[in-house]
Amino acid sequence: MLGAGLGTNPILVGGFACVAVVVAAVLVRGGRYGFATFVACAAVGSLLSNEVREHRVVAASRKGLVAPVTQRARIEGEVDFVRVGGRRVTLVVNGHVDCAEFECTHMRVMITFFRQDTLMAEPRVGEYVIADARVRLPLEKSLPTDIDEPSMLRRYRAQLVAAAKHVHVVAGAGMLQRTLHEMRAWVRYRLRQVLPNDVHPVALAILIGDRSAIGPDDAKAYSLSGTAHMFSVSGSHVAIVVAVLMIFSGGRARLGSLVLWCVVLTAYIALTGAEPPAVRAGIMGVTALIGRYMQRDVYALNLLCASVIAMVCISPLQIYDVGFQLSVLATASLIVLPPMYLELWMRNSTKGIGRSWLRRVFQTMSFSASATVGTALPSMIAFSSVAVAGALINPLVIPLLSLAVLTSAAVLLPLPSVLLDPFVWITAMLVRCSDTLAHWAAMAGIEQVPISYRMALTLLMCTAMLWPITSATALRALLRLIIGVVATVALVMMRPPPAAAPTEGVHLREHGIAVYTRYPLPGSLVVVGLENAPRDAALMRWAAMLQPQPVVSGYGTWGRKMAGAIRAHVVGSGHDSIRHSRYGAGRDRGGNSR
Repeated sequence: MLGAGLGTNPILVGGFACVAVVVAAVLVRGGRYGFATFVACAAVGSLLSNEVREHRVVAASRKGLVAPVTQRARIEGEVDFVRVGGRRVTLVVNGHVDCAEFECTHMRVMITFFRQDTLMAEPRVGEYVIADARVRLPLEKSLPTDIDEPSMLRRYRAQLVAAAKHVHVVAGAGMLQRTLHEMRAWVRYRLRQVLPNDVHPVALAILIGDRSAIGPDDAKAYSLSGTAHMFSVSGSHVAIVVAVLMIFSGGRARLGSLVLWCVVLTAYIALTGAEPPAVRAGIMGVTALIGRYMQRDVYALNLLCASVIAMVCISPLQIYDVGFQLSVLATASLIVLPPMYLELWMRNSTKGIGRSWLRRVFQTMSFSASATVGTALPSMIAFSSVAVAGALINPLVIPLLSLAVLTSAAVLLPLPSVLLDPFVWITAMLVRCSDTLAHWAAMAGIEQVPISYRMALTLLMCTAMLWPITSATALRALLRLIIGVVATVALVMMRPPPAAAPTEGVHLREHGIAVYTRYPLPGSLVVVGLENAPRDAALMRWAAMLQPQPVVSGYGTWGRKMAGAIRAHVVGSGHDSIRHSRYGAGRDRGGNSR
């Protein structure tokens, strides 16, 4: 990737790759396999860097004080993701962005538009669309009520945010994409029809990875509790599918069974949207099944490395995907760390205890601790957040949601109501129990404390879970675990309270700026914005939190509009609607004086 970062000529990069391949072949012939592997990796990286060079993020300058720059751009490409919430439609388009001030660049863009009619069909995944939109860079979170746009774009591997009035579909999706879209739509309709309203969003997310129906509060609770990874199809889902297939086929490693397993597993991953964690788990699962059929030893770490190499060769930009990185790190920690915990258990336990149910409990907790250690620090770096109660709540929530995956799949079967009702009841019970545990664990969230405090807590958590592995005796391991847990709990309990509102200063908004000064009391809030744009709901909610209520004033079209909306939000929408209505103050709806 060094050639892509330095902007080297593609011809020179290709020539270097050819020379490296020849050198690697000579080294292999001479028996120097280690050096040959290193040179071959350099050659592959050089070839893949040509594709990375084509995906450059458009840089935009800031004009004026801190106001963001929005530009008109023509966006055309293939739809990779669709989310519908009432009239609001959000698309992730993988294509070309053509701005007036920048050259045409290939990237992923998140486009938001509003449908004029809710009966109008939204674009589908796989369709080719064209939009005339205003594009901009993501805004950093400056208010407690803001959405963290950089983290949201990293989640969908997008680089720019765009707002459009209309999105035109110019080419339909292929037959395979249409079939998968209809199947996903049927799954959504079936679960919504059969399951209760508070259950089917979670069931849909854990079954096919569709998180569009989950509310913001529930999504935040699962994220803070460290159980949101169940909403992304990954290794646990693939393991469930493989286990079910082996049970129904008798577990016999025949050629017909192998082909059936691979076809069903591939179809399931395609149905879920083929996200990077699912593809990585699918490659590992198919490779393990082939190794089982050929009666070869299967090493999980080798399978992980092979899947990563295959995915990076197919799409080099996967290395920048946060979901892909967290999936690989979590899988690697689940492969490396649990044997160390098991060795500690077997070394410090008697023969009777070593085979009892306590060993199963210890293994379950070790798997949870291993996944937490592998993803805690990367999550803190990428999202500035960590699940404090993840290591404790995962051993309870993951089995419940894994069983809910099976019962949700059974709900899709065309069974009579006598047989279908038990599965519906079990699914509702499992999902509601998981929801209660996730909301309870989310109360230990630390997303509002300073970043230095969160980083210290993350390092302390990882140390508390890894320190007992180095113990030679059971007493030392238990003592180290107690010290680590007590220190972690004490740090969580002493966390500073979240601020009700940010300090005075200038806050960058999408359509302008907001300047807040606290003194002299009661303070002042000045909103500046020239263009006519929609209201900023996050700014209105934050302004209502300020105590005492400041004097609000606005400059420009959007600034005056927001100042009036903030005053109406604080005083009351009913009073404001009468005062600003066309009937005038002191008149009823008939226009007569009161």
